[in-house]
Amino acid sequence: MARRKNNEDQEPNKGSNGWGEWSNHVLLELNRLNGNYERMHDKMDQIDNKLNKVENLKYSVEEIKSWKKEIEAVVTPSDLKELTEAVWQLKAFKTQVITIGVIMQILMGLLVVFKDDMFK
Repeated sequence: MARRKNNEDQEPNKGSNGWGEWSNHVLLELNRLNGNYERMHDKMDQIDNKLNKVENLKYSVEEIKSWKKEIEAVVTPSDLKELTEAVWQLKAFKTQVITIGVIMQILMGLLVVFKDDMFK
């Protein structure tokens, strides 16, 4: 018995009622939707990362605010400014004292070296 070839055997994508073509369209659409899902998932990961950074900044700002409140409880900003100015004045005074000390040591050294010539 010889087997007869019909159109379904010759063209496997064309089944009854165009099911083969329809299944190809469905597969293409599923692939497209899968790509969209993967891109959306990547975007959501990026958004999560950015949100975590914002939350970390929020905690940092809260820590700075609490630190500022603690500092203000001890010293006011105007007092802190006055203390800073006083420190700068003390640093300038220290520099002057060191300079005068060095000059005095040089003069004393010269006096010791030339004492015989000066007091003859």
